[in-house]
Amino acid sequence: MPTHKVATDISIAPVEEKSGFAQFVDSWWKVAAGLAVIATIAILASQHSRQADTEASGASWDILLAAAPGNNMAQLPQGDAPDIQAALPDLVGTPAEPWAMYTLASAQAREENFSAAISTLEGLRDQYPDHTLNTVFYPYTADGPPHTPVDNLIKALQSDQTWQEAMPQLFQNPVLPAESPRVRLTTDAGDVVLGLYQRRSPKHVENFLKHCADGFYDNTLFHRVVADFMIQGGDPNSREGEPDTWGLGGPDYKIDAEENDLFHFKGVLSAAKQSGESQSSGSQFFITTGAPHHLDGVHVVFGAVVEGMDVVDTIGSGAIEESTADRPAEPVRILSTTVLE
Repeated sequence: MPTHKVATDISIAPVEEKSGFAQFVDSWWKVAAGLAVIATIAILASQHSRQADTEASGASWDILLAAAPGNNMAQLPQGDAPDIQAALPDLVGTPAEPWAMYTLASAQAREENFSAAISTLEGLRDQYPDHTLNTVFYPYTADGPPHTPVDNLIKALQSDQTWQEAMPQLFQNPVLPAESPRVRLTTDAGDVVLGLYQRRSPKHVENFLKHCADGFYDNTLFHRVVADFMIQGGDPNSREGEPDTWGLGGPDYKIDAEENDLFHFKGVLSAAKQSGESQSSGSQFFITTGAPHHLDGVHVVFGAVVEGMDVVDTIGSGAIEESTADRPAEPVRILSTTVLE
């Protein structure tokens, strides 16, 4: 049976000499073809990049509008500061980020947290100096110098802040009576002393004093923290329970709401509750680090920080677990509570 041999390379002699152009083509066609392929890839990559940028831009606006859906006639982004703050990490470097920062500052201003709002706007000015919000000018007054939207809002906030500091009686709760009960929370971040509005919120104060005297809060955590908003604690589940159960615990009873003339300024003690419920939790509470007035009349204020606001601010500025919006990476623990004479 005949065997098949491996094919050998065959050199074919040219019939005639090739022209110079032909020789050029022979020498360079592979390079030209390679360049054409590279150019095609570059064009396709550019188109894909533009499409991806468009999709990413749209996604970033979806995130912002979910956090700040707007409830005004112009339907501009508007929402609560904690919701916008929680969305910001997903907007870093996107077209929506500067607008989200401006929207956050506006929300912080509505809550009268002027320092936080000014800080947010200064960050926007530093991070995005060429953005429309920092380059379009319009007069601040009829005959005044021009201002950008960011500078204009900073100037207005500074003016409001100065005025409120000069008129404190209009922007804070009544001074605690000298005989008001006081409680010391000893935490692993420092001590916080709380004064209680016994006459204005008697049921909530009685309940809180009982828990403090009984050691109910010992070794529980400040399990929820939202910057420039509040720190929340008082859940017995946070002693040893799984993090997913934090915020769901408490005694087997709740407290009826109490109407009073107290508002959610910075540094108040207020009762937590489940969303949609009218009764307060039997044990959980929060201390405000901003001025969330959207909670006025919804949650019952029953106390205020009289010492240790710096400790509260430290707890409120702690790092948050990456996979959550408000769970502290290293929760601060309440070691003990003492009812002061």
